[in-house]
Amino acid sequence: MSHMIQEECIGFFQQVKSHFDYLFDEYEFSVTHKGGDGVHCLIVLQSGGCRIEFLYDRGIVEISVGTSQHLYNILWAINFVKGAPPPTREELAHLAEFFWSMRMDQGLATFSKMLKPVCGEVVRLFQENDFAKRRAEFERFYHS
Repeated sequence: MSHMIQEECIGFFQQVKSHFDYLFDEYEFSVTHKGGDGVHCLIVLQSGGCRIEFLYDRGIVEISVGTSQHLYNILWAINFVKGAPPPTREELAHLAEFFWSMRMDQGLATFSKMLKPVCGEVVRLFQENDFAKRRAEFERFYHS
């Protein structure tokens, strides 16, 4: 399902593969989409029912995780499985400023370090049977 991909997006894809190598090696993710025009780049990975989307948009890296029907900001999923509270507005503002000041590779490295210790739990959360059981609880957490 690959589309023509601009040079900048090829670099983004290589950075995703490098920083998130454990997704491929340990959790059997595969690429289901990669494309973009250089200003916007989208990489989609899938393992079972768990989907992770990496978006590079005008210098900012955003990562969403969920299912093919429901995607969420990865920070909420990480906090949820860790038993931590949802990020506050102040924390989100600080994180946004922090990520705006980073290069693409720095943003990906930071997200990778946050996800790696809880990756197994995040992947399990979004597998079909688990998510069906925990969706209401996660949705309350996400919207709190």
